[in-house]
Amino acid sequence: MKKSTPLKSVESVVKGGGLKSLGFSRASSMKMPDNVSIINAPRLLTSIRGTAAFQVAGSAGIRRITLKPGEGLYVSATHWVKADPKRSYQTLGIIFHPDLTRFYIMDSVREEKDWNTRMLAADERVGLTGTLAKSLFILLDTPEEDSDSELRGRAAANLLLTECVRLVQTENVEKIRGKAWQHWQAARHYIDEHLQEPLDRKLVADALRLHPNHLSRLFKSFDDLSFNQYIAQARMDRAELLLTDSSLNVSDVAYLCGFTSSNYFIRLYRRLHGVPPGRDRIPK
Repeated sequence: MKKSTPLKSVESVVKGGGLKSLGFSRASSMKMPDNVSIINAPRLLTSIRGTAAFQVAGSAGIRRITLKPGEGLYVSATHWVKADPKRSYQTLGIIFHPDLTRFYIMDSVREEKDWNTRMLAADERVGLTGTLAKSLFILLDTPEEDSDSELRGRAAANLLLTECVRLVQTENVEKIRGKAWQHWQAARHYIDEHLQEPLDRKLVADALRLHPNHLSRLFKSFDDLSFNQYIAQARMDRAELLLTDSSLNVSDVAYLCGFTSSNYFIRLYRRLHGVPPGRDRIPK
């Protein structure tokens, strides 16, 4: 059996007729479970083997979504999703960062009595740009208003997949900009996906199979910010986005951004912006 790759998988989904159905996670971020995945970019998930399961936010609270091959889930930027494995499956994920589109495959595995997920493979391409991509994201992020919403969303998602195939057929980012640049991008994406968790240099380096000193050199080479400065800035950027969601209180925002305490977050926010984070927020 040939090993699955993210790029071959996205081509297979498109050649197989695209997504036959599409679910959404674009409701309130409240009442989320622990260890959710929440990033500042939209993403598209689909099963490529077996029946995958996820927890997402719904209008009435947490809901569980199952995905069979050919079924998709769109998660809006800053909204959360959590894998909920109960059996063996593989999923294809696509994260639409403005500067880079990331493709990855996750596998569910049983570890003693519990099921967990692990990343099998990942690849990246220069991000989707242009009027078409922006219009598709606007369509996908529009709240459901009528019975045709899912149909329009599925059409938009399949157009995005078609655009992804064009990226797949371009040169690999590693060939264009070098392996070190790709490692730096992978480190940034890992941090962005785990901001709500404790992060340090060794933990991120181990996850990417890099030496901690090499990780520090990557940020020094490609960014104006050091490793620790990047984490601090990414947490504050996410906080500013989440503060626009009036259903979240300041403590919720601090937790979701990985700040050790809400008081520390409030002091830091006030120092940077001159006002506390709760000022001028519109209550729900």
